[in-house]
Amino acid sequence: MNVLTGLSILIGGVLIIVFRESIYHTGRRMAQSRQDERQLRFINKVSSKFVTFIGIGWLFVGVIFIIEPSR
Repeated sequence: MNVLTGLSILIGGVLIIVFRESIYHTGRRMAQSRQDERQLRFINKVSSKFVTFIGIGWLFVGVIFIIEPSR
């Protein structure tokens, strides 16, 4: 049971990291003026780092769930 949970969490972490880039590019296409684009670039940079941090956290939790039953 824990192995399946760990695998699903690992897959979730990978998906979060993969879709981070598509969210960033969608936001840039939505920017209409130069000022909007500048503000959006800053917001996307901060949110991109935050989402990457969440994705890496999900990966670590998934690995812990997989390793734990072997103890």
